[in-house]
Amino acid sequence: MIKSLRDEFNKNFSIDKYEGFLQSCNKDAGYDIPFRIAECPIFADKEFKEKVLNAGIEILNQVDKIDFTKIDKMIPQSKLIPGDEGEIEIVALDYAIIQNGNEIDIKLIELQGFPSLFAFENYIGYKYIDYWNLSKSYNHLFSELDFKSYNELMKEKLLGGYEPKNVILLEIDPWNQGTAVDFTFTEKYFGIKTVCLSHIKKSGRTIFYEDNGELIEIKRIYNRIILDELDRRTEFIKEFNIFDEIDAEWVVHPNWFLKCSKILLPYLKSEYVPESHFLNELKTDELSLNEWVLKPIFSFSGQGVIFNLSQEDLDSITDKSNYIMQKKVKYEPIIPDNEGGFSKAELRMMYIRKDGKYVPVTNLGRMTKGDLVGVKYNKNKTWVGGNIFLFEK
Repeated sequence: MIKSLRDEFNKNFSIDKYEGFLQSCNKDAGYDIPFRIAECPIFADKEFKEKVLNAGIEILNQVDKIDFTKIDKMIPQSKLIPGDEGEIEIVALDYAIIQNGNEIDIKLIELQGFPSLFAFENYIGYKYIDYWNLSKSYNHLFSELDFKSYNELMKEKLLGGYEPKNVILLEIDPWNQGTAVDFTFTEKYFGIKTVCLSHIKKSGRTIFYEDNGELIEIKRIYNRIILDELDRRTEFIKEFNIFDEIDAEWVVHPNWFLKCSKILLPYLKSEYVPESHFLNELKTDELSLNEWVLKPIFSFSGQGVIFNLSQEDLDSITDKSNYIMQKKVKYEPIIPDNEGGFSKAELRMMYIRKDGKYVPVTNLGRMTKGDLVGVKYNKNKTWVGGNIFLFEK
């Protein structure tokens, strides 16, 4: 997005150097990272940075004004997990990068009250800068953070005042997850061990994990379990089910995955948010369906999304309250590759709650040449995959 930096990067790019970059990342991680890391970062200037930060303030201020008692009634009670939900302690805002007249602009695609790759993104941001010898006038962090202060802030947030040994990252079959590299860096940077759900021991309301033969009490859980995956993989429920009542804290409480999600989009009104409605509140026969996309509220990684809608698709849905209709957003191909093509981009802004305020801390970038940004939608393509936005300081 900054032509001079992009031209310089592409001029100095080579496949051999990129392969060396990947090998270096794998060495740092201690294993072969399973998802595709993109060939390049995305450079963004101060003006774009200011736009992104202002959009976040506007959107999150609206989120805080939503009456969540209404949201609670929309969620099946069987999906809600007991325990103190507290505040929305972690939020991610996903933006499509679009063209608006002569300007590069953003539109909110989704939001989620669920952790993202908070450890890995700090690693990969500095890895791009150091390996490719990029300008130190650009980085991926916000709120005047640097590598060390970011890790200290995140460690404070995730530990919540407990000893690291009493805090775990909880996941299903963690080392076979596509995001496992983040678990590796979470332990390295924040001192938090990753534990599989099936390995948790339970006595009454107290839960434990085993470390070198010793049972360690778990007092706080950094939750990374996606609820719809748990529905599919019940074989990992042994002594402990996350629906059990326990004496441990959550960060963030799993209910925020459901409550701070696509379900909020119809409540948000902003130039940065495409028009969105609950399906059961729309007269779809009056719409030009080619201008809309259908999204199930409780889904993950683009599952169930329909871009090319027909009236038959809509008529086949029995519970229309579990879907939203969102005006289509046209991702603009703005990142030139070295093969005469262009990639589209998505930006995930990542926030934590501190002293009652949402603090922007880092970001995640993704490049695509398909309709969706996930790895499975970009097979056998180049200049796609996960990366980072480097913003002008």
